[in-house]
Amino acid sequence: MRPTLVALKENIPHGKYAIKRFKIGQQTAKREHWGSILEEGPLASQCRKLYNNFTPSLAVNQIARIAQNARIYSMQIPPFTKSQPLSQENASEAVAQGCWLRSSKGQKEGGLRTFPVGRKIGFTNKNIWAQYNVDAPNWGYMYNQTILGIPTDRTGQSRKSFRMKRTLEPKIEPEIVFGIGQTPTASMNDEELLSCVSWVCHGFEIVESIFPDWKFNAVDTTIAGGLHRVLLLDNHNMRSVSDIKSHADFLTQLQNFEIDLFCNGKLVDQGKGSNVLGSPIKALKHLVELLNDQTLHPQIMPGEIITTGTLTKALPINDGDVWHTHFRGIELGGYRVQFELTDPTIHASQKYLDGRNEVLRYIQKANASV
Repeated sequence: MRPTLVALKENIPHGKYAIKRFKIGQQTAKREHWGSILEEGPLASQCRKLYNNFTPSLAVNQIARIAQNARIYSMQIPPFTKSQPLSQENASEAVAQGCWLRSSKGQKEGGLRTFPVGRKIGFTNKNIWAQYNVDAPNWGYMYNQTILGIPTDRTGQSRKSFRMKRTLEPKIEPEIVFGIGQTPTASMNDEELLSCVSWVCHGFEIVESIFPDWKFNAVDTTIAGGLHRVLLLDNHNMRSVSDIKSHADFLTQLQNFEIDLFCNGKLVDQGKGSNVLGSPIKALKHLVELLNDQTLHPQIMPGEIITTGTLTKALPINDGDVWHTHFRGIELGGYRVQFELTDPTIHASQKYLDGRNEVLRYIQKANASV
């Protein structure tokens, strides 16, 4: 029988957080967010320690705040690089400030406090670089409110549709996800890296663009948190690394497996493990090496959830779509989820109006400078 999160409890450091998410999720399925990881892990405390001691420039603070408000209020804005010169170093500082704004100040989303619990690696699939005007992978934080367990049966069939806003042009990305058990280092080879992983599963990352028509450059996407919206996981679709007899064989499978992506019963794209920098484990290695050179940010820590990038094209989601996947060459189950797209709700609170007005002022200023 395929192991579930509950069955993997003893093998996942800080895995109790994920287990709470799925248990709570099944009890609160009427909410848009099906539950939350309620307790912080090492990543959240380390982010707080590092970012509390970081003082951004006024410009970095402003772009981080505007990016966050655009996401919260489902507003699209001109790319930041369209109106001002910005480097990846500026973008990295905006990531730190964005995380601090979102978590350390006690911001609540869905009525629950927000804190980072993992990271997404973006643009690991070189086949889509030209389409999005990027030339290298990047990363962004994932939060307790953005890693969600969709209630499913044991065949991976979702029992509820996932509801989300339509305004930011959401797209779907099938990915391989790792649960980190031990801290990986840049000097490790692939087999040593795999030994740092507690569990492996398949998930859907939903990405969205605060920039119209998905037009931006790499710096803009880093500032926007890697365009991360949510990571959808299936608690019946996890595999414990400790149960894998041959790590060498599994590494070969991670490189060579194939995946079919279906929308409403129609095959819309195909991918393979080697699409993400040669293999999902090599994508993880890239992130470890990248963070090794970025002293502003924490290294990967036990308890983190890491998603390694899209195996296929990122494809647009429409209201009512039912997406599912099928694997060949690896022992991972497919996943099925239906989407319900809604319009954003307009609020009359002062906080809501202040946030929207700041974004509107930026849009006006950015358009005037072109």
